[in-house]
Amino acid sequence: MRHPIFLVGALLFALPVSAAPARGAIEASRPRLGVIVVIDQLRADEIEKHKELWTAGFKRLVAEGRWYDNAYHSHGRTETAAGHATIGTGMVPRVHGVVDKDIYDRVTNKTVNLCHIGKEPCSPHILLVPTVGDRLKEVSPKSVVVSMSEKGRAAALLGGTKTDLVAWFNDDTMALMGRASAGSKPVPAWLEQAFHKTVNASTINGSWELPKLPKSYASWKDDSPGERGCGHGLVFPHQLPGNEDPKGRWRAWWCTPQSDEALEALVEVTIDKMHLGVDRTSDLLLVSFGAVDQVGHSFGPNSVERLAVLKSLDETLGRLLHKLETVTHGDVVLMLTADHGVTPTLYTLHQQDKRAGLVDLGDVRKYLEEGLNKEFGARTNYIDEISIPYIYLDDALDAEMKRRVASATATLLRGYPHVARAWAVASMKGDSDDQIERLMYLNSNPERSGDVALVLEPNFTHKRPYYGELGAQHGSPWKDDRQVPVLFWGAGVKQGRVKDEVTVIDAIRTMADRLGIPPDPRGGQPLVQ
Repeated sequence: MRHPIFLVGALLFALPVSAAPARGAIEASRPRLGVIVVIDQLRADEIEKHKELWTAGFKRLVAEGRWYDNAYHSHGRTETAAGHATIGTGMVPRVHGVVDKDIYDRVTNKTVNLCHIGKEPCSPHILLVPTVGDRLKEVSPKSVVVSMSEKGRAAALLGGTKTDLVAWFNDDTMALMGRASAGSKPVPAWLEQAFHKTVNASTINGSWELPKLPKSYASWKDDSPGERGCGHGLVFPHQLPGNEDPKGRWRAWWCTPQSDEALEALVEVTIDKMHLGVDRTSDLLLVSFGAVDQVGHSFGPNSVERLAVLKSLDETLGRLLHKLETVTHGDVVLMLTADHGVTPTLYTLHQQDKRAGLVDLGDVRKYLEEGLNKEFGARTNYIDEISIPYIYLDDALDAEMKRRVASATATLLRGYPHVARAWAVASMKGDSDDQIERLMYLNSNPERSGDVALVLEPNFTHKRPYYGELGAQHGSPWKDDRQVPVLFWGAGVKQGRVKDEVTVIDAIRTMADRLGIPPDPRGGQPLVQ
């Protein structure tokens, strides 16, 4: 009998780790404060591409820090939950178990969002291994670990089960969610008060204005047909819904730089109230900023809105760096990365004469059922669920029949338009000559993945009823989605730009080493600092 997906035990896998010239031992002393900043959906090329926008945070990180500009996620499903779990643990999905934000539960026969699993919202117990914060608490019980984000799954998966405080914004209403003292208490009253002082009907601006941009961006047009918008119009100035529509106003506000600004203000309050970085015991602060993702999905990475949110984020990061320096007297190490990148809108891709489009999963299912019925005989259904990138076969099939059906399903998929790769999950190899197969192998956990995995061609994605052909997406193992920035800044970090290819789990291993956390062989290798 299968167990519910949130009760599966940790799996021990020997993972192939590629060597890279930029690796070496870390000998610097432990900082008072380690900080991991995640920018949801930040593409690696945007740091260089938009360098004229930087006047504060990004400018300092590049000028004073160590920039690995050829960094990649080493798993195939480049999505928020999988990305944050990977950053939080320093492991790939095959080990930490978060293969996607939605997982098909064989017990209830339902596709379940990670934040709806367990007895509490956005439970970190979905993770099969401890986070870096959990491991820090094990070796240094007096260390304080805090995780904060606009998104619940981001905050929970970065933080872990031993977090002293995890907090995020409610999806639908102007409210703060979270837990303190490793989940035993609600968020403290001082943080609730700070939230309501920072985020309320009078402080949420009714209009998002276009900031002044450098002259080099004068040719950028604010009226791309590929934009979907997110409740406050398609061009500047963006007018938020009024107070008579509180849910619409709140959701539109998330899609402005104000949400990141508010989060940073709450982080500063938390640093002071929880005395982060004030003594020689290493603390850990994890922060995930989400406005870039909201804007990117709605307007695309080549939009004026993207420029505006990045420019504001640069200023927000500048305030955070100043706060960290002041509190720790410079004894801080910060790492910045992203959970995934993003592919341009279909309109942009077509303007660039690239093959791009949408695949209808309903048509895929019909095609597969017809093919499987023809090969194995008439049956009500062979497929329980298609949840990209996995296909879950009917669990009533016996093991041998399921093996045969999985193999046949993969073969059928390889003949379907715009499917680049397909495998029976049990047959995938971690040492395959095919990089895409290796990436999907590292993404696939035997207890949580489907029976068949598929990857669409570059610039193709599946239809989503709430997007249509508008907006931008991510989730593939291709470069646009998988390449992300990695920057280190702070005490003991040698300034420079590193061209060698590295992985995000290498960067997390490096931060863990700086905090004095014993290495886990299932993670990455340290980077030279």
